[in-house]
Amino acid sequence: MNTEKLIQFFKAKLGQLPDLRNLNDYRDPAFATWWNTVESTCERMGDSHKQRASRIRFSPGMTIGGQDNSARYARAYHQGLDGAEAFIKALIEELETWGYESSATDKGSKSSAQDKVTLNLTISQQQIQQITQTINLSQYDADVQSKVQELLNELKKETKDKPKIVNIVKWLADKGTDALIAVLLAAAHLT
Repeated sequence: MNTEKLIQFFKAKLGQLPDLRNLNDYRDPAFATWWNTVESTCERMGDSHKQRASRIRFSPGMTIGGQDNSARYARAYHQGLDGAEAFIKALIEELETWGYESSATDKGSKSSAQDKVTLNLTISQQQIQQITQTINLSQYDADVQSKVQELLNELKKETKDKPKIVNIVKWLADKGTDALIAVLLAAAHLT
């Protein structure tokens, strides 16, 4: 998610809080769904966000056996909601101030940059032909020509091999940057 989508997501979660305050137990499915999506989003944002979310508690630290502990559960649940509200408001403020960079740059992240690549490829055959016609491949060396053609051929396929496309794009970014830029500009109809 980008910064704007994250802000919208967390604002929507804040908007659901009044309904959740009508509940008295963290075991309610409506609350569990709400908090699980908040936690999983924080986890995707990086270790520091994940750790901050995991510190919020919605159940009492201790209960007394043989007694009705429902008041303790309700109090802990509502205190947890207060903590979650403060946490989400702080996240929104941070996102509005600093924006969001993928967790690949988060120092606490152990995932590789390749894990963070998302491709949404919806390109028509006509667009592929326009790209092919727009780019004069003869101006590039044979290896670059081969890789560009390989990329275009892969993009033409109905079921695309995303890891292969990522590897070709990385190769072109390293050894044929101008050809990669030409492909992107042609695809965006900027040439």
